[in-house]
Amino acid sequence: CDDHDTDCDLDNSTNKVLMLKVDFTTFNIEGVKEFQFDQQTDTFTIVSDYMSTKDFGYIRLMYKELNQQLFYGTIWWDGLGEMIFPASLDSPENLESVLTDDVIFPINGFNSAYQAFYSDLDFFNIWLNVQHLEKVRQYLHMNPNQTVNMFLYTPSVGGGDPLEWDYFVFLKN
Repeated sequence: CDDHDTDCDLDNSTNKVLMLKVDFTTFNIEGVKEFQFDQQTDTFTIVSDYMSTKDFGYIRLMYKELNQQLFYGTIWWDGLGEMIFPASLDSPENLESVLTDDVIFPINGFNSAYQAFYSDLDFFNIWLNVQHLEKVRQYLHMNPNQTVNMFLYTPSVGGGDPLEWDYFVFLKN
């Protein structure tokens, strides 16, 4: 691959979804997960299964077309839930950035995958902090007409602490 080949390590015949975890307060990238699926689809829809918190609740995000789980996390009222699935994320330290100062945006914009308590997703600032990654650019190059999905995970509600919250960004190749 050369520096200008943005899709050199993405196989177009494999259905992949990239998930990035971004800190709510700093917009720093905290983790990354790349899912790979055997089945192909032309569309990518995220649906949610949410159980309201009385004391305990949860949020599950599913890749609708394949009925595959992308995210599952618990939510506690005046406590702290946790991300259960995926069980772990890869460190973002190995993610390469493009060497240019350009800013790109998805042609079809952004979609909120699910939002319950905090409805004002800061799409612009979240995107500014991930769009420079080579992996993100590769996904956009492979699927230029996609709508990028974003989700705010609030594992603590009621007396929740925004320092414990994270955004998740989903792209499909």
